[in-house]
Amino acid sequence: MLLITTALSAATTAPAWAIEWINPGAGDWFDPANWDPSFVPGTFTSIAIDNGGTARVTNGGHATPDLGVIGTSPGDSGAIEITGPGSTWEGGLTVGYRGRGTLTVSNGATALSLGSGYSIGTGFGGTGLVIVTGAGSSLSTTSELDVGFAGTGTLTVSNGGSVSSD
Repeated sequence: MLLITTALSAATTAPAWAIEWINPGAGDWFDPANWDPSFVPGTFTSIAIDNGGTARVTNGGHATPDLGVIGTSPGDSGAIEITGPGSTWEGGLTVGYRGRGTLTVSNGATALSLGSGYSIGTGFGGTGLVIVTGAGSSLSTTSELDVGFAGTGTLTVSNGGSVSSD
């Protein structure tokens, strides 16, 4: 198991125009009723999950937002779970900007960012946790992978998962 925890300094801002996850529990990423406004985010959209809810990408689903933020402000929290063979996330993601955020990539799923990269535990007081676990599960970026800017970031890779960054 690989565990990385660091604390560095930098700044990021959450997009004010993000599509918001409104389901306070766990739900399907692809159900428009879980989003405000009521449509499934795709290319050229940004998302925020700040209400304690969990968005799930399963059964070979392909989530494609340009950018996402989990845990934008103090007191905010949320999670994204990408699980199962063929299930993918394609877009940049900040996990725990100034709130708490969790990203789990498991059971053969993939998270890929071709531009924006991944930030884990970004802002002051932010806590981010990313877990990549299970054979064939991967998180990769052609940009930066930043763990623990001004907050606390944890990246856990286990049970055959992999992480790569250019």
